[in-house]
Amino acid sequence: MKLNKSLIAKSVAALTLVTGAAMPMFAQAAAPIFTVDPSALGSGKPTFTANQISGTSSELLTTSGNTHSGSGWLQLSAFALNGSPKFNTGLGSDYLLYITFDLTDKYRAGTGSGINTPNSINDLTSLNFKFYVDKNMDNTYTNANAATATGATVGNTGDDLLLASGSLITGVAGFNDLLGAHLNSKQTFNVTALGQSYFVDPNPFYNIAFDEFNNTTQGAEISGNLVAINQASGSIDFNSQVPEPASLSLLGLGMLGLAASKRRRAK
Repeated sequence: MKLNKSLIAKSVAALTLVTGAAMPMFAQAAAPIFTVDPSALGSGKPTFTANQISGTSSELLTTSGNTHSGSGWLQLSAFALNGSPKFNTGLGSDYLLYITFDLTDKYRAGTGSGINTPNSINDLTSLNFKFYVDKNMDNTYTNANAATATGATVGNTGDDLLLASGSLITGVAGFNDLLGAHLNSKQTFNVTALGQSYFVDPNPFYNIAFDEFNNTTQGAEISGNLVAINQASGSIDFNSQVPEPASLSLLGLGMLGLAASKRRRAK
């Protein structure tokens, strides 16, 4: 069935009547921009705009059959806007940002030669996180160690404040052909009152967080049923909800209906 440009335009217009807004045909390449106000955390630095936060992480996973479960931390070190680093943000000089998380995943059959092997893929089944500010910059971070069964933990004095939390929407993890680890996921992102005063715009703030983290072969250590992943670097950006599946279905139904109508007129 061939659909011409006029038919597609009519279908999008029909969807607009249902949803109240036209759906973009393609996702934008750049992540949306947000505004940060460091004064919310006691810093004297001015507000700034960014669309990415980068950092490094450590985690310890336990392998059981075809699944992993474990936890770790992510230290956030820098903001960027369209790939260019942002300076004078207060991060690292006036306060620190970090995330603690726990996750589970399941080996995807047919990838690699089994779980924890080169080119294996794991589908995330849960990922919960908490996003904190360390205003006194007095935390300690312990790297995961599979050989000694040491977990990736954050030591603090109990004075850190929660900025946001969230849970998994979808995600994948795994190893490349050299056993370098990778993770790519999407989570809900729910800011606290303090979080909204820090992530000041948009208000309400974006409700989805996107993660991508990778490391080299040297950063992954497998010992028995334990997997330690260290020195994983990557970034987080944000967005609002994408169109619901029901909206996409409406578009498809609208296009089919218009196509059928066109065929009837042609008879």
